[in-house]
Amino acid sequence: MEAIFIIALFSLVANPIIGMILVKVNRNRPDRQKMLARVSVGTLAFVSLALFTNVSTSSDAIDCVFLGLFYLAICVLLWLGTSKKNKVSLIFSSVLLVILFGLSCLFSTIGILGLAFIVGEFEPSRSVRINGSTLYREYGRGNATTATGGSEVSLFTSFRWFPFVERKFFSKQYISGFATTNDNKQKRFTTPENSPINNTPTFYGTHFKLTYDTTKNDLILSYQQTRDTLHLDR
Repeated sequence: MEAIFIIALFSLVANPIIGMILVKVNRNRPDRQKMLARVSVGTLAFVSLALFTNVSTSSDAIDCVFLGLFYLAICVLLWLGTSKKNKVSLIFSSVLLVILFGLSCLFSTIGILGLAFIVGEFEPSRSVRINGSTLYREYGRGNATTATGGSEVSLFTSFRWFPFVERKFFSKQYISGFATTNDNKQKRFTTPENSPINNTPTFYGTHFKLTYDTTKNDLILSYQQTRDTLHLDR
């Protein structure tokens, strides 16, 4: 977690400044500015495609570096926008840069605890290889991403020729929900029948006991008296 937190904090603080330096150093070199723009657009497209297809690396730190490069590419493009003579581009880029600088200052000072909570939920609390190509990861929820506690289970598959690259093909949350009673008060519930999360029956659970059925290729998650069966081949 320490490495991810340092990378995230460095990206928030340094990337707007690095972007400014890259653009200012090459302000009299239109060819280099075009190259910066192309590299930045390519980085945005590459990382966006990976996010859209749920493809990542096997290292959370490397994934965080790619997200940092994504943020740096945005900063570079915005600084390039401020160097244009077009007033619309200048105003639009300047406003967004002010917002980004504000968020960077917020999360690197008084909001640093919130950043730590977010980073803490980005890193899995548990990682188990189910079979030769399937990896189980469990993430704690309740510090920053959800209003109530619990966990999120994700399943990843690896590629034969690129073992350091993986794709998430399943994700489900097991967190506490709320039901409204007749006296208009909120009551916490944990029964599988009532929870609307992911539009499938679920329940509160964390630190699941895992049972892998090799004959059916099913993964059974057990928590106290409840359990959920994940069909890996469907």
